[in-house]
Amino acid sequence: MTAADLSRAVALTLKLLELHETNEFKVRGWRNAETALERVDAGLLASGPDATALQAAGLSKGMAVTFAEALTPGGTLPELDRLLTLTPPGVLKILNVKGLGPKRVRQLWLEAGIETPEALMDACETGAVAKIKGFGAKMQDTIREALEYVISVRGQVLLSKADALADILLHTLHALPAVRRAEVAGDTRRALETVAEVCVVAAMTDAGPVLAALDAVPGLVADPACSGPRAWRGHADL
Repeated sequence: MTAADLSRAVALTLKLLELHETNEFKVRGWRNAETALERVDAGLLASGPDATALQAAGLSKGMAVTFAEALTPGGTLPELDRLLTLTPPGVLKILNVKGLGPKRVRQLWLEAGIETPEALMDACETGAVAKIKGFGAKMQDTIREALEYVISVRGQVLLSKADALADILLHTLHALPAVRRAEVAGDTRRALETVAEVCVVAAMTDAGPVLAALDAVPGLVADPACSGPRAWRGHADL
């Protein structure tokens, strides 16, 4: 995991902690860690620091150890991995809808049973969202407009959604012994407002298990006609 990967992973962890209503003490600890990480010198992170160096830079002892391990080749954030297993893929997509924070997404999910963007759009069109406590007609219109914008961008998604998919791909790749390094590339790396294709480049010793692992990711559908011996292409329903 690179420094950029770690920053994105920590941000997503915070969203999911709030989504699952983790106790405030734990959320505060991760929020403080995110702030401290932003202040760490980029050169220090790029050098693959040990826990002592990160702790000296302002992180708590526990977070310093966790982040140092994540920055090693193939490293991940165990807390993020745990939270991802608890979160339906469709809810993860809703979490990236502009204007919706984790607490509102939790309401939609657990109180109204809305688990996909399609179900959310239907609820907006029938007026069901406006009836949920704390939402109202104005919020419903805002959500519908955000969803309509995504639909109107032909073959493209908002950067927040592309980032979420890139995180899933990176976590999958970093967990594989055959992958020596993986980086986000293309429009997602350039942080364009909308992205047509999420591209991740990986250095690997054996492509076979890597391609098989991507085939096994829930929501990913391979396109054999466009793929190759060392390249996986397809589409995502995440």
